[in-house]
Amino acid sequence: SSAASDVYKRQVYTSPTDFKSVANQKRFLQLCEMKQKIKYTELQLETYRKRYTTNKNKALGKEIRDIEYQLEKLHKYTQTLEKEIRNTENIAINEQ
Repeated sequence: SSAASDVYKRQVYTSPTDFKSVANQKRFLQLCEMKQKIKYTELQLETYRKRYTTNKNKALGKEIRDIEYQLEKLHKYTQTLEKEIRNTENIAINEQ
C-alpha cells in the first residue's frame, strides 16, 4: 500500500489493549490521566475566575495565573505524549 492510502487507514484507539506496543499501553493510560487532570484544572480555573469577578484580590489573581501556566504545561505535555504514542505505534505496526 502507498503512504497516501495509509492515511485513510487510521486506527482509532479507545483502550490500552488496542495498542501493539506495551509501552504505548502505559503511555495511553498516562495520557487519559493527564486529560482528566486538564478537565479538572479547567473547571477549577473557571471557578476561580468567577470568584475573581466579585473579589479582585491579588492572591486570587496570582492563583489564576498559576493555574493558567499549569494548564499550558499540561496541554503541551499531552501533545508531546500523543505524538510519541503515534510515532512509536507506527514503528510497532510497521515492524509486523
